[in-house]
Amino acid sequence: MEDDVTDTHDKRLAVRYWQDGRPIPFYDFDHRGASAVFASANGLVRFAMFHLKAGLRDQERILTSESVDAMQNANSGYGIGWALSEEKGYRIVSHSGGMAGVTTTLRLVPSEKLAIVVLSNGNPGVVLPARVAAYILHTMLPRWEPDMRRPDPPPPFVAPAELIGKWRGQVHSYKGRITVTVRVGRSEIHARVGDGEDLAWSGVQWDNGALIGRMPGDIAVDETGGGSLAFGLRLRGQVLSGPITSHSSASGRIGNALTQWMELRRSRD
Repeated sequence: MEDDVTDTHDKRLAVRYWQDGRPIPFYDFDHRGASAVFASANGLVRFAMFHLKAGLRDQERILTSESVDAMQNANSGYGIGWALSEEKGYRIVSHSGGMAGVTTTLRLVPSEKLAIVVLSNGNPGVVLPARVAAYILHTMLPRWEPDMRRPDPPPPFVAPAELIGKWRGQVHSYKGRITVTVRVGRSEIHARVGDGEDLAWSGVQWDNGALIGRMPGDIAVDETGGGSLAFGLRLRGQVLSGPITSHSSASGRIGNALTQWMELRRSRD
């Protein structure tokens, strides 16, 4: 695993590709640890073995056995850096990742001391790594039968009664405050951001108190300009709040994204 990759011509680095097959120029981030970790399958397997308490002799034990256990236990389905689930009669500890031109899957089956790593230098929309991992699980575990069906499309949006109506509030950015109005109907949502048009959301989903959707627009910050807005709001009593992310329109290139916090309250007018 490399903690610093500065040579963009390093022959060890896989070229990253868009879903349409076009190569993506080398890119990096300024927030190491949150993303942009360069690793080989071998390096991730060694990482996984440490968390299976089957580390190699040359691995330094930086966490106690109790700390490893604590990271892999939670009532909410998510531990410390790990997604936790019960599948096919096995306890699964996993994490996935994706950026432009990258899709990864890391799955642990602690009871079997099994670690599976699948890396792809393709767009995050590619589902191949998850399918490859499922086939490996089927090969290694007698009780595991892979479900290779394509996931069902999300059901049409139907707003619960407590969500229907007009919501108004502000998004706070370093440029100032921008008024946001969201109108929730029985089967559709429209929103106005600042002085922009009243536009419909697309991809609307309501799941366990979380409201997700997208629309064209921006929040008037220099980093993203005109593009699209993604909402991830949660109903908390009489407040609808959560992140609003502005994405730039990059015309085939990797764009910028900037997330701000937003709170909306029910409007009576």
